[in-house]
Amino acid sequence: MCVFAFLRGVLYRDLPSIEYYFKYDEAIFAILSQKFLSGDFNLAFHPYWNSGFPLISIPFYFVTWSWESSQVLVSMISHILLILVMYLTIRKISLLLALITSFFAAFSPSFTKLVTDVGVTEPFYVLLFWLAIYFGWQAVTTKKIIYYAFAGIFFGLAYLTRTEIIYTLSIFLLFALLSFFLKTRNFPSFNKVTMLSLTGGVLAYLYLPLTLLSKFTTFKFMIFRSARSILFVLPFALTAALSVVFERRKISLVGGTRKLIPMVGILLAVFLLINLPYILTISRNLGHLTLSGKYSYIGSSHPFTPDKDRLTTWAQDIWSIDYPNYESPYYDATRILPMMWKYLDHALEAAWKRIFTNLSFFAHDNIFTDFEAGLILTGFIVAFLQARFRKFTFYLFVLWIGSFVFISYFMDAAARYLAFSFPMFYIAQAFAVVSIAILLSKVRPFLLPFVIIVFTFWYFDKNFDAKNFTSLRKSFMNSDQKMIGDYLKSQGVEVIMARTEGISFYSGAKIVYIPSAPPEVVIEHAKVWGVPYILARPTELSWEYMRDIVNPKWKHPNLKLVHVFNEGTLLWKVNLTEEEKKLNYRNGRKIEIFCLVDPDVSTGEGLPLCPDRTY
Repeated sequence: MCVFAFLRGVLYRDLPSIEYYFKYDEAIFAILSQKFLSGDFNLAFHPYWNSGFPLISIPFYFVTWSWESSQVLVSMISHILLILVMYLTIRKISLLLALITSFFAAFSPSFTKLVTDVGVTEPFYVLLFWLAIYFGWQAVTTKKIIYYAFAGIFFGLAYLTRTEIIYTLSIFLLFALLSFFLKTRNFPSFNKVTMLSLTGGVLAYLYLPLTLLSKFTTFKFMIFRSARSILFVLPFALTAALSVVFERRKISLVGGTRKLIPMVGILLAVFLLINLPYILTISRNLGHLTLSGKYSYIGSSHPFTPDKDRLTTWAQDIWSIDYPNYESPYYDATRILPMMWKYLDHALEAAWKRIFTNLSFFAHDNIFTDFEAGLILTGFIVAFLQARFRKFTFYLFVLWIGSFVFISYFMDAAARYLAFSFPMFYIAQAFAVVSIAILLSKVRPFLLPFVIIVFTFWYFDKNFDAKNFTSLRKSFMNSDQKMIGDYLKSQGVEVIMARTEGISFYSGAKIVYIPSAPPEVVIEHAKVWGVPYILARPTELSWEYMRDIVNPKWKHPNLKLVHVFNEGTLLWKVNLTEEEKKLNYRNGRKIEIFCLVDPDVSTGEGLPLCPDRTY
């Protein structure tokens, strides 16, 4: 495995020559790292942006003296460590399987894309994620409290890095609970419990629509319209799936609970202890106890849509590093459940679309090729059919499918959000290759090593072009962020209205997010916030109703075009009055402003004056 890790490091030898600059999230994490270094922990522990990656980047900064290089170095080392960790954890199951799994971990292009392209912050989280579910597996199978403690450590570190691990942790706790009372069947069985559960699921699906019969015109439409019925089905579906694979242990409920409570308790205690500084800081800032500021209902609207009665957006309130509004109604915990229930039908409908979009990322040469996707599917099926691997396979599959569904529901479709899947998929690919090789070896024994060797050479050459293995390359990423940032810094710009955090990082200017609204509304936002410059980028403001503000020929009495950058970005100077410079929304002073009453951003209509409203 050290050979694989070394070769992987050789493949990353070009990264020091890459001129890489921040664009969005990476810039925010670098800003948070700077706040940690300056001792500004109150702002560094941000309710929305997790602290794990900014913290781990700091020691690497003192090696590279570059925030860009430090983040890339964290990703490289995380990938190399994952290769070793995958081998060490899988070898207890099968040495050959461990070798092939670590081979895929080293040379699958899927992980390389994270390090060098769209997900530089993800590899560190994936490493922590895998360590959490590995020690979780050891805890479930051995029932030793030390493994529950280690699982708590890595679940805690993973949560500090990405909040989404909470989905996996919840599913793991359910799995751990059931493991005390269930054991694996020798063969999958469709028994009485399964049939009763399936019947109950069907009845549960019909229950809610039947209660709403009077509101729909046809029975067929009614059944497919009520997305909330899915919630009634889930407990029955879970029971049916479990009864196929598991059967009840001969242990009393009291006896199992006595063993379970201290073990799960130590896991949760360690988890909370690791996150305690983060939890205490954001809870104090928000004014109520909370584990995170990532409230689910904020996804019910576009992040840059102006609030209907406040000149701000939830991106400005929730994402902002420079001007976070901890008193924002978007942080009001009492609104969560009512709003989630209100928008549930629409959210579930959107989730189904995101599920299929996310699934498409796993093939069609997006993350994996169709060939690799076929290997993954084959590997899961083959592993599930083998009794000695069935429980482990089911464990991985349950954690994956649960996390995948939750991420598809609560988050936008994005390939990098699916990176947690990669270690489990590498194992599945390895299962497929090993199983095929073993099957062929039954005809001719020498075919086992032959097939493995030929496949590894073919796979490596297919993905990395072995003929040019030692070539050096020079590439550029996001260089426009640095160019624009340097210009703003040279002009002494201290505050801008924009969306690209990378430009804010390189210019040193604080950022107020530009709303998704007609130009007149954007200008009103800028004046009320007291922002002297608007940075309009065609790639970010491409909606029809915003095109004027990215048109250099557009004229407005309160705007003056200052500079046009090569890629089409425009820098506008806002005509601020002396009063707007002194009294504005940004410095917290109370002012009279216009309010937005449910605007139709496609037409710009519905924007009446509200002179009696003050903030």
